[in-house]
Amino acid sequence: MAVLEVGDHRIGYHEAGREDAPLVIFAHCSLGHGGLWRGVMAALSEDWRCVAADLPGHGQSTRGETSISLQDQAARDVAALASELGDGRAHLVGLSLGGAIMARAAIRIPGLARSLAMLEPILMHLLKDTDPEMAEDNHRLMKPVVDACAEERWRDGAKAFMDNWGQPGQFEKFPEAAKAAVAEAMKWISRDFPMAHSYVAGQIDRADLGDIAVPTVLMQGERTQPSAKAVVTEVAGAVSQAEIVELPGVGHLSPVEDPTLVASRLAPFLRAAEAAA
Repeated sequence: MAVLEVGDHRIGYHEAGREDAPLVIFAHCSLGHGGLWRGVMAALSEDWRCVAADLPGHGQSTRGETSISLQDQAARDVAALASELGDGRAHLVGLSLGGAIMARAAIRIPGLARSLAMLEPILMHLLKDTDPEMAEDNHRLMKPVVDACAEERWRDGAKAFMDNWGQPGQFEKFPEAAKAAVAEAMKWISRDFPMAHSYVAGQIDRADLGDIAVPTVLMQGERTQPSAKAVVTEVAGAVSQAEIVELPGVGHLSPVEDPTLVASRLAPFLRAAEAAA
């Protein structure tokens, strides 16, 4: 585990692979940490320098500038890591919240992305106009989480979130310290709900996604939530020549459930993108 200090903000990150190899930066899901990518990184480390950041307010990373959204802070963190550990460019890979963050980084920070791989990015606001049924499905899933957080019941919110998005019963298995850390992360995530689910100031939209000009792939677990698959379809329709890859036998947390499978799908994409870049 390493730490990069940027002003009074701390970015924790995990590393694997040779320092002289092309840089790939990974972003995890809500309430997770960079270590969730460990298996994928190990499988890719022979050919790539793999770096998995802890998102703001997660793991060893502090929240940073609270006047901007968590997603915007995270995109800045990715750019800081790319500059510190490479030439300022990197292949970007993100799961769920991390997928939305990597899309934002590719759009808002020109020249950063060499390629973009999004695993079920939570760009849920895209469903509001085109697929109200799936938008309502997502609202149903998130309601117990939102209600708990509105009452500052962070642990209840974290448990409901994990139960609905791929880890039923896992929160109760955590030791007390891990429960406390996840509950603390839930505070920051809850403040950023509008950026994940609504058209708010600074939101990226279909036109922004259409500006992505680097090789792009979208991945989805076969057993994931229908609303997550609906978002993948929406994003693929907005990004020019984006490919959709379905991951058999896994749900939303595919890098944890089957890291070898995820790495096997990422490897050829990254090789082709590096050659094109």
